[in-house]
Amino acid sequence: MLLVSSLKDGLCLPLFEYVAAKKHTGNLSNAVMMLSEFSGTNRAFNGFFEYNPFSVNEFLSKLDQALSLSASDKEELMRQAVSYLEKASTSGWVESFLRDLKIAHQPRSVSYYLGDQSIGAASRVTRLGLKKLSP
Repeated sequence: MLLVSSLKDGLCLPLFEYVAAKKHTGNLSNAVMMLSEFSGTNRAFNGFFEYNPFSVNEFLSKLDQALSLSASDKEELMRQAVSYLEKASTSGWVESFLRDLKIAHQPRSVSYYLGDQSIGAASRVTRLGLKKLSP
């Protein structure tokens, strides 16, 4: 069993390593994972029990469910995790991240408050109806 109880993290590598190790050994039917809802990979992966580490009752309930699973149910959940692991790659993640970063960082030439930034400051002052202060 893998139990990840992180309160905050970016990328939970033990989850990837656990799934890869179980796949490599072919031992999916006795594997089960519990993952904190605050873990960085819980939105991407499938095949695990998610819980709130601040809730003892929820943790105990999920732990009971995880340990009570049949071998075939455990294997099905692990197959879902393996499926994601086979589709996702480090290079694919990097390409996706860089693409999103480029989209997020596109320079804006128009400001909500000042209008088109490509126009010189003098014409902005005139267009906004401001008067130049004299010394």
